[in-house]
Amino acid sequence: AAVPGAEVRAAPLPLAPAEGDPRWAVRTGPDGRFALAGLAPGAWSLRAHVEGASGRPARAADVEVALPVSGEIELRLERAREITGRVTDAAGRVPPGNLNVVMRGVLPSGENGTVWSGTVAKDGTFRIPNVGSGRNVLWAWTDDPEAGLALTILRDVLPGTTGLEIRLALGGVITGRLVNDRGEPVAQGGWMYAYDADGLVNSAGFDAGSGFTTHPLPRDRSYDITLVTNDGWSGTVRDVAPGTRDLVVPGRLLPRLRGGVLLPDGRPVVAGIDVEATARGRGVRHRVGAATTTQTGADGRFVFPPLGDFEFDVSAGDQTLGWATTRAPGPVRA
Repeated sequence: AAVPGAEVRAAPLPLAPAEGDPRWAVRTGPDGRFALAGLAPGAWSLRAHVEGASGRPARAADVEVALPVSGEIELRLERAREITGRVTDAAGRVPPGNLNVVMRGVLPSGENGTVWSGTVAKDGTFRIPNVGSGRNVLWAWTDDPEAGLALTILRDVLPGTTGLEIRLALGGVITGRLVNDRGEPVAQGGWMYAYDADGLVNSAGFDAGSGFTTHPLPRDRSYDITLVTNDGWSGTVRDVAPGTRDLVVPGRLLPRLRGGVLLPDGRPVVAGIDVEATARGRGVRHRVGAATTTQTGADGRFVFPPLGDFEFDVSAGDQTLGWATTRAPGPVRA
């Protein structure tokens, strides 16, 4: 049956619909049909949902499409289910501190931002209601640093899973600092990102003087540590073992992409046109410098903030002025 009033959101992959531009969100009409205009050619993810209790999606559907498409796209809504479970330490006891469980991800293409972050009871139990279709990622941790318990990630958790046991094992922290091309500590603080083979595991701010400290991490994996400062210095050290102390991360200044946006007759566009850069490839969306936006200046030109070492799709447009989102020909490298 047709579903009127369902919200449909879109975003270019590897972004997920929840992270897309608000302009790429519409509602279905009385006949359950929708139309999204101004989408550039390429791979897109779409999500349709209708609200349930407490404003959470009660029915949802996801699809990935390559534009342009021939014919129409059909999304079939599924009724939402729940995920329940309990967080303990390796011995089955409730860990000290405030327990946290966050669910991310509803698309086969990967994580798409936080979709649930609720209360964990004093006995360690939790209930995630109204889970849409797809495989989900659960993150669980305690905020008590003295406990030494590792942040734990469970991937591919299916809707309808009940009685899930999440056991937090003892972990190890990684500490260190970022240095410039002269081997000196960088002048500004920024953000630390820790990745394992499956993606982003931990992120936190750091000060230039004191350096960074990760959350306790599982000891059965190694991690890539990436640091980026507020003024564009960045560095990465790969395959770092938990428990590593005083890691020195050599840094470099991240490059910037720049260019201009033109009207069909070759004149520069006005100031304030949105320009977006998105890194190509799956699994890179959470990497440093993988996506950013800026706007054109009075001369129609733009400069992106510092970007990572990826190939980027660059697009620009302004539907309010009648210009469809247009992608630059071919990928460009920062």
